[in-house]
Amino acid sequence: MNIVQIENGMTLQENTVYLAAPHYFVTLKGSVLETPCETLEDYRDYLNDHPVEIVDLQRDLLIVLTQFLRDKEAFSLIEEQINQYFEPTKYNSYQVKKNIRKMKSSQLLHLLLPIAQQVSLLRTIKVKLNT
Repeated sequence: MNIVQIENGMTLQENTVYLAAPHYFVTLKGSVLETPCETLEDYRDYLNDHPVEIVDLQRDLLIVLTQFLRDKEAFSLIEEQINQYFEPTKYNSYQVKKNIRKMKSSQLLHLLLPIAQQVSLLRTIKVKLNT
């Protein structure tokens, strides 16, 4: 597994940001429309020239991603997987949420995206930001 460290500390597998459609595509499309970019390649170059925009984009994408934590079916699927990062104990919903807050954004992102696919909440597309 090739993990890349981006300037703000977020790790992404193989230079690829995994986005869930349609919510993430709308977020990405809105971000592109706010720039002078005409293509995704132009947008990639724009992001490389403006690192603060990468931070803003990742924050927006993570906000959309974590919204499904309120979904009971999704929450039951992630409960056991999140708890694997912590000492074995009797968990309840409060403890799981407390553990989520302790996780780094990159850990949470890599954990939640495959689960979102399992729950069929979102279908996944890939958008290359670096080549």
